[in-house]
Amino acid sequence: HICCCCCCKKTMSMYIRIKRKKQTLFVHCEPSELILDIKEKISKFTQLPSLKVRLLSEDGSILNEKESLAQQSVVNDQEIHMVFQQKDGSFEKPAVEKPKLPFEEN
Repeated sequence: HICCCCCCKKTMSMYIRIKRKKQTLFVHCEPSELILDIKEKISKFTQLPSLKVRLLSEDGSILNEKESLAQQSVVNDQEIHMVFQQKDGSFEKPAVEKPKLPFEEN
């Protein structure tokens, strides 16, 4: 049975790409999950409390941890930037390094 109705799409799982510098985490999630839930998943890998992690959309806006992925229009395979809180309490600037292809010049 193939279903094309919108009710099925609400429960479809997805993944997002969380990027920081040269690191990429592929996180399996549901559109209904809160950003806070995603930050807690990330904490298992980073060994940092979720309070010290901030997630940003590709345009640099901070994702609200009290809202779901769907509420913030995050879609499947979207790139999300991750920044960490520094010792002085500020958050680092987003830095995502694109991989160089073998034929590209230095």
